[in-house]
Amino acid sequence: MKINPIHGADLAQFCLQQIESDEREVDVGGPETLSINQIAKVAFEVQQKRVAITSIPDSVRRMLIWFMAKLPDRYAGGAEFFLTMLGSDSVAPSYGKQTLAKHYARLTKP
Repeated sequence: MKINPIHGADLAQFCLQQIESDEREVDVGGPETLSINQIAKVAFEVQQKRVAITSIPDSVRRMLIWFMAKLPDRYAGGAEFFLTMLGSDSVAPSYGKQTLAKHYARLTKP
């Protein structure tokens, strides 16, 4: 799965530019498209830690979605949404300049 996360400051600037627009819904994403593994790798590298990524078979993800659909939304809604989104790409038109690596680096500064 690939996504293009957008920094809050870039998103705010985009929203301000859209205020006068007649569009009711606009897709927007950050400046770089990354896989979930690439995002995890960047997080490890910024912290200067050994990259250690574990994957589970997609059948486990689908089974968990099935199970969570049986539970009340207040218990499983967020997890069900997250697991569903992991099943496909979610890439929007690119906007902004702030990358995830720079954001992570700012978070890890002492």
